[in-house]
Amino acid sequence: AVGEAGRVVAFEVNPKTVRELEYTLALNNCTNVTVVPHGVSDTSRDDTLVVCVQATGTSSLDPRIRERLRRNEEVTEVLVKLQPLVYYIETEHLPLPTFVKIDVEGFEGLVIDGMRSVLKQCHPRLYIEIHGVDHAQKTEHGLHVVKVLEEEGYRIFHIEKQIPIIERNRGEAKEGHIFAEYITTVSSKSSVYESGNSTT
Repeated sequence: AVGEAGRVVAFEVNPKTVRELEYTLALNNCTNVTVVPHGVSDTSRDDTLVVCVQATGTSSLDPRIRERLRRNEEVTEVLVKLQPLVYYIETEHLPLPTFVKIDVEGFEGLVIDGMRSVLKQCHPRLYIEIHGVDHAQKTEHGLHVVKVLEEEGYRIFHIEKQIPIIERNRGEAKEGHIFAEYITTVSSKSSVYESGNSTT
């Protein structure tokens, strides 16, 4: 999808998923993907990832989601290293991103907080899953992400609801996925975000 000159950088904190990803990449001779076995957040620190034993794709670093998983599931716990995105760009000499997908099970607000300098510098397009342990937390996370993106000059569109997220309906970003694009780089094709037209 990124083309011959493109590059994908995947951040993954779950060791089992890292092994599976690296195996799949090798099996398919994918040479343009870099796997970073650490996480992205707002500060530099170590934290605990809680992973469901029966469904290893279900895991979280968010304290409230971790507690729900511990109560309801058989889990394992992994100590993981977290850094702001700019840290990896500078220390690993990674390219500045043009597109960022964020699917971090309730940690999306902290990831966004930690990449403000990247948003200001290169204005990547963003695809973000809004998640939380309950309705209140999803609403909190959605409003926080929208607030940061608006402050950084982004236009926001809700994927499933096919509506633009604007001042009067910010609460609609409480779940599902949002797409965000820096306003000054929006093409004429993207003007449908403003009108709410869902034809794209």
